Amino acid sequence: MQIINCQGGKYFGNKVCAALGLEAIESDLHIFENGELLLSLGRAEGETYIVQSFERDSNNRLMELMLCIDAARRSGATKIHAIIPYLCYSRLDRALLSGGSFGLEVIAGMLNHSGLSSITTIDIHSPDSLRLFKIPVRNIPITNILLKDHRTVIAPDFGAQKRLESYAKDLIAFEKRRDGDDLYMKLLGDVRGKECLIVDDIIDSGRTMSMAASILMASGAKSVDAYATHAFLTRATSQILYNAPIRHLMTSDIIENKKLHKKFTLLDLGPIVAKLLV
Repeated sequence: MQIINCQGGKYFGNKVCAALGLEAIESDLHIFENGELLLSLGRAEGETYIVQSFERDSNNRLMELMLCIDAARRSGATKIHAIIPYLCYSRLDRALLSGGSFGLEVIAGMLNHSGLSSITTIDIHSPDSLRLFKIPVRNIPITNILLKDHRTVIAPDFGAQKRLESYAKDLIAFEKRRDGDDLYMKLLGDVRGKECLIVDDIIDSGRTMSMAASILMASGAKSVDAYATHAFLTRATSQILYNAPIRHLMTSDIIENKKLHKKFTLLDLGPIVAKLLV
């Protein structure tokens, strides 16, 4: 087994390699003045895994992955698998408007014809969207690891409710809608005296998580903790979540977030993914 780290996959790929006791093959990426990419590798033989994540600069990283697949094939890899912890365009999982683009279907089409043997991703935004792929895709749901205690699980919207209903015994959802920049949330259940855990796949601005926590505490919850697999903890988002009535927030180490406040902790997913590869 060999693991190749693309530029966007180094952070998490090195964690997987550490868990397996392997040294990653690093890709050499050159960016020309006009933005075109040239990627080269050392010798890749046999079964090869390429780690690439798309939480930042997703369009360039997507092209980098396609070139890396091609380079691995030309270097001697027989089976090529992609580990994509965060899959770009996963929130664009349908055509929103007549004549509008269908981002994830476009991405799936590219990967279906790339020469990959399989894809592994983590907590994809909509599990139903896996039907778009014609090659095997393994989606690792981290929520089943977390939901082993007796806290009341809170889904901040109906999408999260659908992802969580197979794992949570005590599940309460919010009804959420947006009107331009305005966010409206309505709690659909009784949380008085309950210890609550908000679970979502993505934190971006932090507004949904913060508003949900405030409503829960105002509705009589005993405490509120939170978890999100993919958390973009910018300075502004971190401040919003720090000021929210959230006792403790956990996120995975898929996305590199530096200088986390002690209120936030990381769940190490490298060993979990590594076990699935051997």
